[in-house]
Amino acid sequence: MKYFTTLFSHWTSYASLLSLVISFETPSINAYIGAHPHTVFAILLGAALAAYHATAPKDKDSNGPTGPQAVKAIALGFVLLALVQPGFTQTAPPATPAPIANIYAAGISFDSGASPAIAGTGIYAHLVNDGSGTYAFTVVDVLPASVNPFTVTTNFSGGIAQKVFSIGKVPIFVPSSAGISYTGTNTGWAWSTGAMAPIKIKGNWRIFPNVRVVKSSVGGSGYRPVVGLLFGYAE
Repeated sequence: MKYFTTLFSHWTSYASLLSLVISFETPSINAYIGAHPHTVFAILLGAALAAYHATAPKDKDSNGPTGPQAVKAIALGFVLLALVQPGFTQTAPPATPAPIANIYAAGISFDSGASPAIAGTGIYAHLVNDGSGTYAFTVVDVLPASVNPFTVTTNFSGGIAQKVFSIGKVPIFVPSSAGISYTGTNTGWAWSTGAMAPIKIKGNWRIFPNVRVVKSSVGGSGYRPVVGLLFGYAE
């Protein structure tokens, strides 16, 4: 009986400790604190008051807390209820935005192996696997081949754009593609790879800085590094 009397006399300390364990046993402490600041504050305050309560002079009999001790316990209960309630009625954190399903973009590129060095690029990407960040990827490159007469090499390729990591909120993709290349009546194969980063401007509009390596069997200049900036729409 003495054991249960001692246990009950420190019930506020045990209750506060249990509240701390339950509240912070979450996958992310930071996320929990951000979503339930009132609850966290109430728990910490309750723990502090319970610690004071446990070390303060006791005024009790064999039936548990009485007199000033009981008043302290009742007051502590009302304080915890008043502070914890707002924590349970808060608005839930905003849902994670839906992934981008389609991307359309076009722009200019700098091709050091072209004459002139300005090239044009257009892309289309469609999400095929949300979990892995994989997109079906189509790209068209128009690369100047000569000035006089003016001719271009057109590469039309398809492949995969794969998300590999993120820098802050900006994902980094590696687009790899293969297809056909033609200049006039000459037709061959084309291949390209590199890195691309969609950066949100406003709403669904984005810019796509990219660095790629392009190879064409009819281009006649080997592997050509292409640095570009595309402007596009994501939905």
